[in-house]
Amino acid sequence: MPCLPAQAFVSVVIPHQGDDSFLLRCLEALRNQTYPSHLYEVLVVLNEPERSYLEFELQEGEFPLWEPRYFSYNARDRGIEASGGDVIAFTDSDTVPHPDWLSQGTLAMARSGSDLIAGHISVTTSTNRPSPPELYELLYAFDQEKNVSGGYSATANLFARRHLFADLGLFEETAITGEDFDWTRSAVEAGATLIYSADAIVEHPARDTWSTLFAKARRTTLPYVDIAEPGSSQGNHLRERVRFQLRATPSPGKANALSKSQRFVARFMRLLLIAYKALCLLRIPPAFKRNLQAIRGRQVAVVPAIQEATT
Repeated sequence: MPCLPAQAFVSVVIPHQGDDSFLLRCLEALRNQTYPSHLYEVLVVLNEPERSYLEFELQEGEFPLWEPRYFSYNARDRGIEASGGDVIAFTDSDTVPHPDWLSQGTLAMARSGSDLIAGHISVTTSTNRPSPPELYELLYAFDQEKNVSGGYSATANLFARRHLFADLGLFEETAITGEDFDWTRSAVEAGATLIYSADAIVEHPARDTWSTLFAKARRTTLPYVDIAEPGSSQGNHLRERVRFQLRATPSPGKANALSKSQRFVARFMRLLLIAYKALCLLRIPPAFKRNLQAIRGRQVAVVPAIQEATT
């Protein structure tokens, strides 16, 4: 693969739902990048069933899109289709990219010749005394260095060469969660190169309450309900992913950032979450039953056609 120019045109794709204040903070960080402003665009994809509008004005080089179909991977696909960059850079609307995020991500791609760059995701907390849910997130969430060791990356911080989506296809439109892991793993299996960059950094807030942590546990368990038949590509990917997550240890940087007692709390939280996910698979928690019913309702609901969504 020919080396990428050190200053290629980059399309930043951000799916967005909910509180616009987080998105504004993300956009303000992107407006202050060291990367030349004429060499990147920002595509904000509003992932809502009905057309919505932001509470603030976008600036030059920032473009709103609308994707009515759930879930966030549909929104990312919509952004990819509308993008014009040689490189697609993904992040979430609640992250804060460091000022040199785009510079470091493209530089890592240019120097290494890699197809995919998994940037570092720094998990942040609201206080200096993290709650048990925050300690769990600090040790286990968004561990990109560990992810890359298994051939995975999260889209909260991912740079990808544009040609990969033409060669391999877009994200799976029916995926509820985890499609970033499945897509990057499939790309690696197809011969794409994936490396970790400790210098291309975005900050991501930790989930700081039990309710938000259990909500994430329910969401990430949903794909395992009525799992595909053994031997199918979907079923194999799901089983491989869960084995990796259970087997792989946190990267040294994650572990060393916490004290021994904090690591103990985080590991205890992990055991609780594993037990809770097992109960979800048995469809015992009422909240999980409601989530499952809502997800299935969304999947069969009639949504506006893409042609209407783009008018």
